[in-house]
Order: sequence, then structure tokens, then C-alpha cells
Amino acid sequence: MRNVDVQTRQDYQAPLRQLGVVHVSAVFVGTVIGAGIFMNVPIVARTMGDPWFAALAWLLGGFLWLPAVFILAEMGTAFPEQGGAYRYLERAGWRPCAFLYGWIAFLAVDTLVVSLISLLAASELDELISRVGIPFPTRSAVASGLILIFTFIQYRNVKQGASLQVVLSLLKFVPFAILIIFAIYLLGFEQGARELSPPQVYGTIFNVLPAGVAATVLAYSGFFNTLYMAGEIRDPQYVLPKSLVGSLFVVIATYMLVVISIQAIAPFSVIQDVEEGKLINPFAFVPFVGSHAVSAFNIIIFCTLVGVLNAALMAQPRLPYAMARDGLFFQKFGVLHSRHGTPHTALFLQAGLAIVMCIAFGERVEELLGYFTAAYGLQNALLFSSIFALRRKPNYNPQFQVKFWPIVAILAICFQLLIAVSVLDVRSGLTAIGLGLLGISIYFIFVKRFADRSFDRKE
Repeated sequence: MRNVDVQTRQDYQAPLRQLGVVHVSAVFVGTVIGAGIFMNVPIVARTMGDPWFAALAWLLGGFLWLPAVFILAEMGTAFPEQGGAYRYLERAGWRPCAFLYGWIAFLAVDTLVVSLISLLAASELDELISRVGIPFPTRSAVASGLILIFTFIQYRNVKQGASLQVVLSLLKFVPFAILIIFAIYLLGFEQGARELSPPQVYGTIFNVLPAGVAATVLAYSGFFNTLYMAGEIRDPQYVLPKSLVGSLFVVIATYMLVVISIQAIAPFSVIQDVEEGKLINPFAFVPFVGSHAVSAFNIIIFCTLVGVLNAALMAQPRLPYAMARDGLFFQKFGVLHSRHGTPHTALFLQAGLAIVMCIAFGERVEELLGYFTAAYGLQNALLFSSIFALRRKPNYNPQFQVKFWPIVAILAICFQLLIAVSVLDVRSGLTAIGLGLLGISIYFIFVKRFADRSFDRKE
């Protein structure tokens, strides 16, 4: 070790490996499956113009993420440590790029996502309670309260926090199962049979399919955070590949069943007419649900968003923790609580920053997040490029190896570049450049001031 006293060395103890397949899968599913599917179904329907082609777009959108999942599973078994993507870039010898990834993820993406999810959950709760006539605090106050509650849960014990995530993730499937049952029942009606009739073959299908698939892409994203906490996973060589690949197929199957069910229950023309940015409530078209449909949907979306929030608050603080251990972030972020074994400083500082964003920007946080989507795609393309450097490292010994890895890696890189290009405009382009320049400047400040205080990693 470098110049570190005994007490500090104890503070920087390695996290315990307590999480299994079920926990990791719950974080994956909890992070990915949110309210986005109910927002994106109308967009895909308008783009594709046919219910079966719309379902095809969702299927292809999920399979396009497979190369990314395979590459991440390989990297994860090679370096099952805290930090995920940041760690792989750092191990590839791309230290400045690793810092940039962590900088953009922590400051511009992860914390904003926490703010946005908590505000959306507060909005659903507001709509539900307002019908009863009970006074409701400001949405920012409720969002801040939700952030603090789930941060405290994650501060107390990572195993308990992960177990709660399992429960929240399972709860997500209850309304989906009910929706599928309704769809099967209503298929006997004329409406269901008409809406799910065999598709007409359009000459322009190959023209609209890329746009339809693109509209599904972000509904599958977000699982990168799962790898931030690889240092707390038991038997990661076995758990990581099984959890990552298996969870993606679970998400694909869930989305397919939900999309087909929505299109069976609601008239396709009505789905297409849903205003952009609004959610489609399929329960409103179930005859025997009636006036309770809106309230039921509010509860479903709230529970879904709470699951996403808990998963984000559990995984994301592990990124600045890993950076701090390498001397590339403030040292306090790298300290584990002496009793709970959690990165408590990183947890509460991220929560505090997210709360500030809730209060300062309110629901404009969603607009701010749009600034960083291009940077998100570019940093992930950089991540998958690092496998070409890692494969040449003598200490790169993954237990899970991807067959035809160069082709798979190139597919993953191209897919991320397409994400970046699809949203690239003057606003997002300048934001990406600005974040890059600012990040490089801060990187050299950290290297100069804190490089001699980094700690040997023994996870």
C-alpha cells in the first residue's frame, strides 16, 4: 500500500460478496423495465403502422442489445470488481477514458435519472391522491422524500436492499400478468380479433423498420449499472453471464407479451393517436375495469418507478466508489461504512445532488437528460472498443468468452454509435464536447492532487 495509515486502510476494506443470481437479475430487470414501455408503444405503433410489425420492432430492438450483453458478461468475469464499465476502461490502460466515462455517468446521466424517476413517481402519486381530495405536497418534496427513503435502505444493508429489489421487481410482473390475462380474454371479442389480424405486407416495411426499432432502444437500456456492483456478487464468473443474458431474454419476452396484449385490448388507431410523451393506459379499454382504470394505472406506474429508483440508488454509488479507490475521485466517496459495509458517503452525496436537481429543475430534468443521450451512446461505444485492448492484456482471463468476439464487439460498437447519431443535434453535440473538455481538465486535477492516494484493489 502507499502512504496510508492503518485506520484509513480499514475504511477502504473490500465490500462483501453477498449477491446471487436472483439479486443481480432483479437489479437488471428493475433498472430496465419502467414506465417507458407504455410511453414508447404509441410511438412504435405510429412509426410501423401495423400491430404485428410494431411487435416485430420490439423484438428486434431487444435482440440488438445481445452483442452488448455478451461483451459485458465477458468483461465482467475477467474483472469482477466495483465500477463496471469504468473498471474495464481503466484495466485496458485507457485511464483518461475511464475517468471520462465515470464523470459523465455520475454527473450527467445517473444522478439525473434518479431525479427524473423520483419526480415521475411523485407525479403518479399526486394524480392518485388528488382524486381523493387530500392535500398533496409539492412534487419536488415528495420526490426528495422517496430518494431519502430508498437511500437510507441501501445505506443500512446491501443484502436487504437487494432483497427489497427482488420484491419490487416481482411486483412489476403482477400488472403485466393481469394485462396478458385480460388480452387473452378479450381476444374472443371482435375488437381483439380485428386488431390482431394477420399483417398486410407493405412495400415500405424496410424503410420504417429501422425507425420503429430505434424507438424501442432506450426502453431496453440502463442495465450497465448492474455491473457497478460486481465486487459484491458471489461467484461472479457463474452469476454474471447467467444473470445478464437470462435477464435480457426475460425483458424481451415481457415486452413482447405486453405490447401484443396492449394492441389486443386497445384499438390500434387509438394507440397511434396517443400524444407524444404521454402513456397509453390499456386498462381503460377493459370493459369491467371501468372508472377504476386510471387509479389502477397510477398505482402500477408508481410501483414500477419505485423499483427503478431503488435499483438505481443501489447500483450507481458504486461507480464513484471505485473511482475514489483509484485516486480519481474525492477520497470520501471510496470509504465503506465500518458496520454496514456500504459506500455511505457516495450514497448520500448522490442523493443530495439528485434532490438539488429535483428542487432546482423540477420536471425539466427530463429535458436536461435529453442533452446527454448522445454522450451516453458515445461513451458506451468507447467501452466496447476497449475489448480490443483488453484481449491483448496478459491478465485478461475471462471465464465467459464470447465466440467470434471481434464481430460481436463491432456490432455492439456500431449499435451504440447509431444511438448517438439518432439523437445528435447541435444541443447534444455541444453538450458532449463540453462534458469531454471539462472532464479532461478535471481528470488532470485529480491525477495531480490525488494519484498518490489511490489504494491497491483486493476485491
